Amino acid sequence: MAVEWVVNYDCQAKQELDTEGILGALRARGQAEAIIEVIRRDEPDKPIEDMTAQHRAFTPEGVTTKEVRVADLLQQAKSLEPHEAACEECPGNVLGHPFGCFGEISYPFTAEGERWLLDQLPESVDTLVGVFLKGAKEDLEWDGAPYAALRRQGDGFFELKRAPVKKWGRVLGRFVVSADELYYAMFPAEIQPVHAAMLCVFVGAIGGEKLPRFLNSLDTRALPDFQFDPDAEDERTTSQLQMYFEGLYTAARLGVTVSIDQ
Repeated sequence: MAVEWVVNYDCQAKQELDTEGILGALRARGQAEAIIEVIRRDEPDKPIEDMTAQHRAFTPEGVTTKEVRVADLLQQAKSLEPHEAACEECPGNVLGHPFGCFGEISYPFTAEGERWLLDQLPESVDTLVGVFLKGAKEDLEWDGAPYAALRRQGDGFFELKRAPVKKWGRVLGRFVVSADELYYAMFPAEIQPVHAAMLCVFVGAIGGEKLPRFLNSLDTRALPDFQFDPDAEDERTTSQLQMYFEGLYTAARLGVTVSIDQ
């Protein structure tokens, strides 16, 4: 289970397979690779044609289980192969590998990753970034209830049973943002370029001398430099969150949307 995202930069692969087709093939490939890795530990010589596993899916009706064959999953993933070479020079390739415009943040979100995210919010709401953050939450009425409901389902989605929060000010006039409220802003079904850029601003993923000029114009063609380095981060959720922000940054710079599936 994961929050899955895609930078909607047009390409021949998306035209021929469409986004859902690519996503399904990537899921099949990832599932096949995971099954092969587990089986090879105990049965290194087992033919792929004989490899099967039980796949659990969460549906509105509850948890369903079905047997899947690794050979079938790999066959489904073959549709990706003719398009992989074109990904190398694609400006929408965030992750630096074939179909790197697709990424995910795996559940459960770790406690360390969630706390890191809240720590990136501005130290003061009296700064320029803080004013924009406060205005966005109040004007758009960030609603953390859907993510609070996921927490109540157990630790399959979040290690922390209660969302971490960041507070500014004293009791009177206090401003508070919880992780659940921030996810409401971060993971809508589709994110427009300016929205993507502002999410990067809120967590410090873009900054530097050009930031005031960008906030004055909101022209995503002149974005400040990206500040995070996901490859240097060892913690899983933190690294995947940083990759997600890099995806948002890339989409904003290209003037395209980001789609979310969760």
